[in-house]
Amino acid sequence: MDAIDRLLAEHSQHRRLVAELEAALGRPSVHEVGWNDCAGCDFKRFKEIHRELRERVLDHERREELLLKEALELLEGGADAGRMLEKRHGGVNDLLRLLASVAELYDGSHLHPLRTVVARVREELDSHHEFEEKELFPRLRRDLRPGDMERLARRYEEAAAEGR
Repeated sequence: MDAIDRLLAEHSQHRRLVAELEAALGRPSVHEVGWNDCAGCDFKRFKEIHRELRERVLDHERREELLLKEALELLEGGADAGRMLEKRHGGVNDLLRLLASVAELYDGSHLHPLRTVVARVREELDSHHEFEEKELFPRLRRDLRPGDMERLARRYEEAAAEGR
């Protein structure tokens, strides 16, 4: 499994955690649609999943930036892709911080703001993953030499072992 495969596996973890985050909020009730709809909400679980998602996304981004910045420098126009990657990471992080803030304000009855921000987190992560999976990673696989890909795999293992 190369570094890109490992990053793709982490994307799958992010998707799973966002789905669990949505599930912890429960489905809106037919009878209580709107602000006061907390039927089926497990807020304790929501906070646990949010914490895990944020930690995993931050770890993932640190590894990506460490690994991909170097790899992108080897490609023509790679600096532009690197800036796009950083911008997308910033957008995801901003939304995860917003979600933490909205969750702190949760009063036990108003789930609408939480559901709205979770939906935006999902959209932003999906967009970020799509950029990497359909544009960035295929380009790296196509344009990097085998030795560069092997070096990326080693660097991934080192970064993961160091907790980066």
